[in-house]
Amino acid sequence: MKYLRSCCCRAAMLLVAIATLLPVPVQANDVTTEWTTVKPPPVPELKPIRVDPKTTALLVLDLMKTNCGVRPRCISTVPNVRKLLDEARAHDMMVFYTLVGQTPTLENMVDQSLAPRPGEFVVRGGADKFIRF
Repeated sequence: MKYLRSCCCRAAMLLVAIATLLPVPVQANDVTTEWTTVKPPPVPELKPIRVDPKTTALLVLDLMKTNCGVRPRCISTVPNVRKLLDEARAHDMMVFYTLVGQTPTLENMVDQSLAPRPGEFVVRGGADKFIRF
């Protein structure tokens, strides 16, 4: 048995050595080399929709000082998020929050006017917010 194991190990090492010596074509391109040849899809057509508050939820995700608070483009969305939140609450829609970062607390949200109210769902955690659901 010991002899058989020794032979198998030697054969495996020999195969690895041969495989490393064989010429293998290497592709070293990255996405930037083909950037100008990629054609993006057409802009989608915007269509009106009807939202049913009984079957729809508003997700308020990751609006924290440490991520959104340091990005002007994200900060600029706060008034629109507040409008969506006001409309969702006015229609008794479910609201679901995620708080992330090293201190995932309500005080560390980017704007306190977006803070959850009693009865709204709050999950604290990392990138996979729905792993426990």
